[in-house]
Amino acid sequence: MLAVHDLTNSRSQRILRLFEEFGLPYEIKRYLRDARTMPAPVDLRAVHPLGNSPVITGGGRLIPPP
Repeated sequence: MLAVHDLTNSRSQRILRLFEEFGLPYEIKRYLRDARTMPAPVDLRAVHPLGNSPVITGGGRLIPPP
């Protein structure tokens, strides 16, 4: 199954809409930004070194954001 790594205030909604339109199964992994400083959390940086989002993972592969 594919996982969409969603960061608050990112463009992940576009990817989620695409998955819904195609009827693809997926799970959402949500990450919250620090409300004061706004960087990506350490958990998301473990998935993508820059903490960018949306990131799609599945089958041992990573599809980084454009």
